[in-house]
Amino acid sequence: VTHTFGGTSSATPLAAGVIALILDANENLTWRDVQHVLVNSARKNDASDSSWGINGANHDVSHKYGFGAIDAGAAVALAQNWTNVDEEMNSTFGPYSPATTIPSNTASWTEFTTSVTNDMQIESVDVIVDIDHPSRGNLEIVLVSPDGTESWLAEEHSDSNSDYSDWMFNTVQHWDEEALGTWTLKVRDDTAGSSGALNSWEMILHGIDIDFDHDDDGLSDENETNVYGTDPYNADTDNDGLNDYDEIVIYGTNATMPDTDLDGLSDSIEISVYLTDPLDSDTDDDGLSDGVEVNYWSSNPLVYDADSDSDLFYHFDDCDDNNPNINPGKPEKLNGYDDNCDNYIDEGFNFTDRDNDGLRDWPEYHIHGTDYQDSDTDNDGLSDGEEVNIYSAVGANPLIVDADTDADGWYWFQDCDDNDEYRSPGLPEILDGIDNDCDFIMDEDFWAIDTDNDGLFDYDEYHNYSTNPNDGDTDDDGLPDGSEINTYADLGADPLVPDADSDSDGWYWFQDCDDDDNERSPSIAEMLDG
Repeated sequence: VTHTFGGTSSATPLAAGVIALILDANENLTWRDVQHVLVNSARKNDASDSSWGINGANHDVSHKYGFGAIDAGAAVALAQNWTNVDEEMNSTFGPYSPATTIPSNTASWTEFTTSVTNDMQIESVDVIVDIDHPSRGNLEIVLVSPDGTESWLAEEHSDSNSDYSDWMFNTVQHWDEEALGTWTLKVRDDTAGSSGALNSWEMILHGIDIDFDHDDDGLSDENETNVYGTDPYNADTDNDGLNDYDEIVIYGTNATMPDTDLDGLSDSIEISVYLTDPLDSDTDDDGLSDGVEVNYWSSNPLVYDADSDSDLFYHFDDCDDNNPNINPGKPEKLNGYDDNCDNYIDEGFNFTDRDNDGLRDWPEYHIHGTDYQDSDTDNDGLSDGEEVNIYSAVGANPLIVDADTDADGWYWFQDCDDNDEYRSPGLPEILDGIDNDCDFIMDEDFWAIDTDNDGLFDYDEYHNYSTNPNDGDTDDDGLPDGSEINTYADLGADPLVPDADSDSDGWYWFQDCDDDDNERSPSIAEMLDG
């Protein structure tokens, strides 16, 4: 007779037999899959028992009967098409160390809470407590899920032993509930006597990860992993300030690159700050990337920047955007313009003399108006430097040809008579009554010369006496010109008129008392002849 056979001795082999049938129906099931099949196929028994309740996953559950009686047929049928559950997820919360007193002789609960942010489907829950109490059987301990399901971990019972020292309780009352939310551990002692203290507690959730979007960015973990290559645990994979969903679905940007268009601006900055297109590196199509405009030039990436002269330098960088020969890339020229846009005009030419004419290039161009690359701007044979530095005081002009009319090698401003080739500073002075060497003094070289040794300086002979300075006796009368002037002039001698000695007695007329009688002269002895 077996109808009176019961208890665990009967239940255990019966459950094992049903599980064998389940595994025979689907050999791919794991031990956790078998648990799920049993929970979801169980049949409520002793339905009128007050212990029955419905948990947050709509399972009938009882602290006395669990999920009910095993239904072998329903379990095998469910197992045949069962899809294996995902791998187990375990999440630990705590340990917390509140060190809170548990008063005795009270109907009020001492409560402790923890917030669960993991979105998982519960299979079982472990609660580990460390409680000091002289009689632990007086304590009631209840775990309440966010759905309000209560798991009575400990009821008041006859146990006079002390303490729950790192004691682990396990409950499956919350099977298939979602873990998100606030969990509450309640403890009370409604028996008179000594109080206790909860030193620490810890909760470990076991179940299935059902958070299909762990980073809450709007993209499923599966799509992030298999389609987009983004991090399912980081809402902003590329850390550019835009979450992955917005980048992929709304803006079309690359959620794994902080700067999709590689313009130097992050996608977030382009969208939220500058309003530029994160997919177009040059939003205004002016040839400058948005990043360069913002970071380097501080120009507006939404407004087209002109390069009117097409010299590759934009208006904000070009000091004359209408002249292609003026921009920061040009060398400075000596032309009165700031060719290289450095706010200086013709710098670099202050100390150069390209034509080696003795004038610096800058003053040639700006002051004198000469050609700094031609040493003789007016092609008159005089360098510009000579005309400016040496001859400007006498009228030379480096822009006007200076004449040498008589072609004697001396310019008009040097020559005292530029129409006479025989008068110039390079000629020797001649005794001719002309300033031959152009020193503004006439015949000065003959003032103290007596070429013919006649006792008269040449200058005096030529200018004062009209005698021949090269002939000591101009009138060939036998008397030196000097004697005629210096000695005998008072007697009537004239160096230009021959003085007669008519009687040839060796005495000239102005010496002889009778120049017609050779027996009368200053050298003849006086005779008594009347």
